[in-house]
Amino acid sequence: MVRFLLSRLAQAIVTLWMVVTVVFFLARLTGDPVALLAGEHATAEYEVELRARFGLDKPLWQQYVIYLGQVARGDFGTSIVSGEPALAQVMERWPATLEIGLVGIIITLVLALPIGVYAAAHRGSPLDYLARGFAVFGQAIPGFWVGLIFILVFAVDLRLLPAGGRGGPQHIILPALTTGWFAVAGIMRLTRSSMLEVLGSEYVKLARAKGLPMHVVVWKHAFRNAAIPVLTFSALVVVSLFLTGSIVAETVFSYPGVGSLLIDAVRKRDFPQLQAAVLFLSALYVLVNLGVDLLYGYLDPRVRS
Repeated sequence: MVRFLLSRLAQAIVTLWMVVTVVFFLARLTGDPVALLAGEHATAEYEVELRARFGLDKPLWQQYVIYLGQVARGDFGTSIVSGEPALAQVMERWPATLEIGLVGIIITLVLALPIGVYAAAHRGSPLDYLARGFAVFGQAIPGFWVGLIFILVFAVDLRLLPAGGRGGPQHIILPALTTGWFAVAGIMRLTRSSMLEVLGSEYVKLARAKGLPMHVVVWKHAFRNAAIPVLTFSALVVVSLFLTGSIVAETVFSYPGVGSLLIDAVRKRDFPQLQAAVLFLSALYVLVNLGVDLLYGYLDPRVRS
């Protein structure tokens, strides 16, 4: 188990290094931030001064080496636009993203797992057909379109919920539903497929032949084995709620989280802020994936060998 843990830790470190490298160079492709900060009528001397102030006057490879050293020391740079520490701004916005993500996770698990299990256990029932239809329908529709429809129906027509902003619990409902839409469809579909495969196995047939109640067979014997692939997929999908989900939902609903901060950083070519936000979300993704690998190895000893 120790060897398995060290192997996964090494992979996580390499993955984060690759993220840092890719984001660093891709951020430079968005354009020159000095052109936006200086304005159209700035003198050449002022632009040179700005580049020197932000360390953009050095060769690209040198900027990369300096940034790697800063990250290794826990320094993620200072925002070019606001002049504040980039990581501090990310952490300031993180609670808003966490709100949407946690509510989205709750909605996803409460809906996807029971419905997926029930649809498999009652194959061919009306709920099974409804779940299969929603799984296809839910994965085919983009999240931003769902968010706009939610605003049109619940905020404009029915006037039940606010159309955007951050405030009370009512402000979280629509962004969380938008964030969890795709996840509910995907996890529900995988849960159903995995349960159908397990329900047809010999040990489940033996448990039913012994006269065990159907709910015991389904939840105690079948679901535990069917949960392994569902667990892996669910963890990755859940983390994606904080990545692409938060970006889409926060943009559509003007929610002040890390996703909206990331979009602003791209628009303003704020390299340190962009790199800090992406690295923070990527680290979250890698850590959860590492936890899933360890849990997967605990549930299935064959993985550790």
